[in-house]
Amino acid sequence: MRRSFGGTLALAFVAVAASWLALGSGVALASKVADYFKGHIIVSEKPFPSRFTSDAAFIAHMKKADKTELTCTKDGVWEFHYMAFFAKPLDDVQVSVNFYDLTDDGNFIMGADQYTSARGERILASYFKLTRDEIPSNHKINIVIVHKGKRLAATAVKMRDDRKFKGKVDFGEDET
Repeated sequence: MRRSFGGTLALAFVAVAASWLALGSGVALASKVADYFKGHIIVSEKPFPSRFTSDAAFIAHMKKADKTELTCTKDGVWEFHYMAFFAKPLDDVQVSVNFYDLTDDGNFIMGADQYTSARGERILASYFKLTRDEIPSNHKINIVIVHKGKRLAATAVKMRDDRKFKGKVDFGEDET
């Protein structure tokens, strides 16, 4: 059964797309960087800059920003930004972002549709806010972007929950 984001689920996503790359360094820069990272998703707990001085600066920043583990907040929420790089220009504006639990035999967890700013994009940047109700704690998750059944980009991330719980539990008599 496909579980998708929306309604009461605590997901916030903003499709930023790569349109901001047309500013400053230009489309040629976006193409070189997309070629370098094609098929990969960079995940970061911090927002990505909107401009880079060169393709080398863009690549260096993305390598440094890429995380393999995300730690949830004290409220049990993972907030992260991602940038996906496609090998070829997308012939559509819609892709699906799917989450799989690699710790649990790669089982599908959930998916969401996201949108680029225009056809022909090779980079998609966005933001997710996920709760422990949606993603299992301390599991390795595969994030995969697909379009018409074809895998465009992917990465694996461990969703850490290092919170320490304090309190007293009372296992007294039932109130029957």
